Amino acid sequence: MRTTLLLATGCLLLGSMMAPVQANTLVDCDGSPTERGIQGCTRLIGSGSLETRLLAAAHNNRGFSLLQLGRYEQAIEDLNKAIELSPKFHTAFLNRGAALARAGKIDQAISDFVSVVALRPTDPIAHINLGKAHFINGQFDDAIKDYDEAIRLDPKVADSFNGRADAYFKKGQLEQALTDYDEAIRLRPNFAHAMTNRKLAVAAQKARVAKKEIEQQRKQKVKRQIPQEAAPPGGTQTVSAALRQGEMAFNKGLYESAASSFSTAIRLGPTVAAAYLGRANAYARKGDYYQAINDYTQAIRLRPNYPVAFINRGIAYYKLVKFDRAILDFDRAILLDPGYTLARESREFAMKRKDEQDRMPATPANNSSSTLRQGTSQLNGNQASRVTNN
Repeated sequence: MRTTLLLATGCLLLGSMMAPVQANTLVDCDGSPTERGIQGCTRLIGSGSLETRLLAAAHNNRGFSLLQLGRYEQAIEDLNKAIELSPKFHTAFLNRGAALARAGKIDQAISDFVSVVALRPTDPIAHINLGKAHFINGQFDDAIKDYDEAIRLDPKVADSFNGRADAYFKKGQLEQALTDYDEAIRLRPNFAHAMTNRKLAVAAQKARVAKKEIEQQRKQKVKRQIPQEAAPPGGTQTVSAALRQGEMAFNKGLYESAASSFSTAIRLGPTVAAAYLGRANAYARKGDYYQAINDYTQAIRLRPNYPVAFINRGIAYYKLVKFDRAILDFDRAILLDPGYTLARESREFAMKRKDEQDRMPATPANNSSSTLRQGTSQLNGNQASRVTNN
């Protein structure tokens, strides 16, 4: 479903529901979408021979002609005059609402459609038009209420079910949307809009089910990776609890305490890659890059497709001025996750420093050549410390 427009044929409001007023006197002012129809109305309006009721009708019909030709501001002027002459002229309110909507003045359009409903409360078409306006304005709950009333008044109008289905679709209530699309198609078997959006709703429903299944599989995989049953004698701590303690200590800058908690997690769950990643991050923040590299390597051994472990190990190598090794790790992170912006930025920094190094005489390694960003590497593996270039 289009995110900004549900109607398959375009968001043309009230196209078949607007109408000119017919009268023998207005035979040359019939609301046709032609210059002839406009000129006929203009002659009658300028003649001064029309009574108030017919003069209002002439302005309505000319406004309707202008509306169909896309001349919305001129149409609104005529329809304003029609309503001024006949304040309960529901057709003029209907047409002005359509002109306002197409001119982008949706709040004013809604006001006119509310007036139509007040003038014709038992007319389902009035409620359908108000529902369309509320839908276009993103007021989906209000639109559903409008269509509910239209259906209550006449349950055989396909547009009511189609409009309500669109609103349900926008709200993500796919079951209700499909039920209404089915009814709209039953009432009007060749309803192209309903058939098109029904297909989109079915596709969205399938995608939702697939996403839910993938998420469930991911949760089950994580649950298998973090055993919950192991605990030290006389204690109740679990791997997940130790990981949480390590994460909290790390986020507070208590890296020694964080490393200790992650060590406990490793003891309780020696195959949990996240525990090694967490301890490696703590070591890196303490400046123990060699120990950090050992733990990052263990995390990668347990979980070969672990882009955050590769990028953080690359950062550790970068800190040790081992730019070739750092670049290899950043390349692997990019290969595993092509959208990993941090990996690409880090590789760029490392390449730049390597070029500088290659152009200069050899010097002893200096860990102060760069610093870890003072943020935190997420223990769930979604984010790594950034390399910054001094």
